[in-house]
Amino acid sequence: AVAIALDLSSSTYAQGGWLGNESTMTKEVQAVQAYLQENSKTGFLEKPNDVLLFGFANSVEPLTTGFQSDSQQVQTELIQSVQNTSLPIRIGGGTNLDNALQFGINSLENAPNNYCRELLLVSDGDAPVDIKISNNAISRDITINGIILGESAPDLQRTVNATGGLLLNGSVDSLDLLFVDEFFTYFNSNLKWIVFWSGLAWIFLWWTLVLPLDRTLQHFKVNMNVSGRFSLFLALFWTAFTLSILLYIGLPFISKC
Repeated sequence: AVAIALDLSSSTYAQGGWLGNESTMTKEVQAVQAYLQENSKTGFLEKPNDVLLFGFANSVEPLTTGFQSDSQQVQTELIQSVQNTSLPIRIGGGTNLDNALQFGINSLENAPNNYCRELLLVSDGDAPVDIKISNNAISRDITINGIILGESAPDLQRTVNATGGLLLNGSVDSLDLLFVDEFFTYFNSNLKWIVFWSGLAWIFLWWTLVLPLDRTLQHFKVNMNVSGRFSLFLALFWTAFTLSILLYIGLPFISKC
């Protein structure tokens, strides 16, 4: 389940106007559309992501109705919402990250328990974030991610780090790539399984090499006891080292995400 928060504050359409071709908010909408197109491709995912979209400035307004896996329906509702001329009046012109993040957390809390819960926030400016936000997200197994267009956002960075998410800095023109190549791939990656099986293969390799390494060392006149102990030491060392890395990354059959 992916909740996407779009910054629709006045600074995102200061140049080009609301829905202007060169405005930041238009680029945000286009990036979401690129994400939805990737999400709708057949054969890539067993089940498409359930996506919810909302916009924020001073206040928050839903742009779609609940979480949906039908990307075409989500895209239709998104376009209808942003074309509503009363939307910029209802949300105001400032940037309140607390409201946006808490709305996303509350929405994701209603996702099924067996779902991974990802919140992706896009903003063109820095704003304070209450430390309670990250605590609320952690207690609900929600990961907060973000894209900052321009300068760094230390409060948001702290919140993202606390929940184990990803925060990227980028330009307006790179939003499409960030949404599709970075976050869509990041949310739907099987990397933990790849690392897990590769780690086990590495461990098995070293135990397989114990006898050949022992015989090779003896061939070079190394004492039998020394060669045997050294071979076992290497196998034990790489076993312990690899297992510690796997535990640090997280075992895929324990963590659902």
